[in-house]
Amino acid sequence: MMTVGGGGAAATAVSPRHDDVKRVWRVRPSLPVVEQIPVTVGEAEQRRIAALADELRGRDPVLADDARGFHLPPPTGRRGRVRQGVGDGPALIFEDHGEIPLFTTAAPSPLEYRSLFLAEDGDILALGGQRVPDFEAYARDTLRLGEVDVLPRPAGGPGALPDALRADPAAMARLVQRAGEEGSLTVIPYLSTAAAWRLAEAVAEEAGVEVSVLGPPPVLAARVNDKAWFSRRVAEVLGPDALPETGWAADAFELTDALHVLAKRHRRLVVKMPDSAGGVGNVVLDSAVVADLDHDRLLAHVWARTGRAGRGWAFPLLVGAWSDPVLDSPSVQLWVPQRGEGLPVVEGVFSQVLKGARGTFVGAAPTWLPAEWQQRLADEAVRLALLFQELGYFGRCSFDAVLSGADLESAAVHWVDANGRWGGVSIALTAANRLVGDWQRRPFVIVQRSGLRMGPRPLPAVLDDIGPQLFRPSDGRTGAVVLAPCRLVEGTGMNLMVLAGDVATAEADAATVKARLLGTLEEDGVSAVA
Repeated sequence: MMTVGGGGAAATAVSPRHDDVKRVWRVRPSLPVVEQIPVTVGEAEQRRIAALADELRGRDPVLADDARGFHLPPPTGRRGRVRQGVGDGPALIFEDHGEIPLFTTAAPSPLEYRSLFLAEDGDILALGGQRVPDFEAYARDTLRLGEVDVLPRPAGGPGALPDALRADPAAMARLVQRAGEEGSLTVIPYLSTAAAWRLAEAVAEEAGVEVSVLGPPPVLAARVNDKAWFSRRVAEVLGPDALPETGWAADAFELTDALHVLAKRHRRLVVKMPDSAGGVGNVVLDSAVVADLDHDRLLAHVWARTGRAGRGWAFPLLVGAWSDPVLDSPSVQLWVPQRGEGLPVVEGVFSQVLKGARGTFVGAAPTWLPAEWQQRLADEAVRLALLFQELGYFGRCSFDAVLSGADLESAAVHWVDANGRWGGVSIALTAANRLVGDWQRRPFVIVQRSGLRMGPRPLPAVLDDIGPQLFRPSDGRTGAVVLAPCRLVEGTGMNLMVLAGDVATAEADAATVKARLLGTLEEDGVSAVA
């Protein structure tokens, strides 16, 4: 096991701008980017980070090969070209969770419809699950997001949604026709995978036009979303004190040895599947229990805590201290322009609402942290994102941290996760910017719940239940927005955003909306409207 935590923090070379000027632009009409916390990075620090990127490419040549493979013109004989970026024509948008380890392609995510908020007139939304036409009408007519063509998943296609589209002649014909008619196409995947790039290549070749991909090259995306790889980069950019004591186990014996060592120094521990997401690949352990178990019993205990008896889990695994006590779980939301087009942009710092031992995401709100803490988090996040930008990263990214300590004066910042993709906060943030121009004018809270027992009902009935608190663009620009409909219409949960004039009002309004939808229903023993 190689341990990262436990050294002195690197000196910062980042300072805020003081001109109170926000950078505001539209990547495309449906993707407004509004800077909220300005950050500058000194030239010496930029050179250090660029040198680190060069060193990483030398140590991991596939990163350089990956970038070259998707930035050079295609081989002679191919008619189209794939590039990283954004084209002038329509976009193909999809939210496929099936390639995230421990998730499954057998059951499309009930959240995938939220990516409709990234679409505009003339775009195509590819959908893996069941269509909800009422939601499409709600987005088009009530929220006025535009006329979007929905492309259902082909029946019987291979696992990943982009592979299923590529293998289906009818689906390909629709995409090729649209790209050919408009002269270009931009692919906007939830997660930039090889399957997404293969689909882009296939459309480019058949249509004979340029197809852009809004996202990083797939190997870099995989690296960024790997918690072990990310923790090493945190130590290199910010210093080893910027993460909890952390190591990696290559096999079962290293796993139990590492847990026994860490149990002597920390009250709680965590085992993480490095490339999973959303807390699904986390197992939190009590050190007192760990200390009393031998290798075989401890291994069995870990596998039992996964909920699947270890099925789907593979080495190497990340092993570390679980920060305790935790004052807050902030998430810094960034837009990363292409290299040479400016520094990464901080669009907000949000406090996540995490539930259960694994830290499952169930909501978020603009952070309560003082301005100086937000600035510190923004400064550190931009330096991490700058390294990724130097490696070829482009698009949406967020970094999750924990503030650990008895109070803010003594708290430590530990960076624990990178989300090299779109996510629950960033899609809502983009939607809010589209609806009100700048989300800080109407701060919002996110409510995400599953495992409820409300009973199925059509979406219009849900909207009627929300009643006067439903968001309408022409009526004060406050209220509840349905981000994804599936759990609501199935009666199993909800995914909402509630906008108001300030955070406290948004939280109170969210509680009222939940009460309208749930009544006195209890969720896992905790009031769902608390």
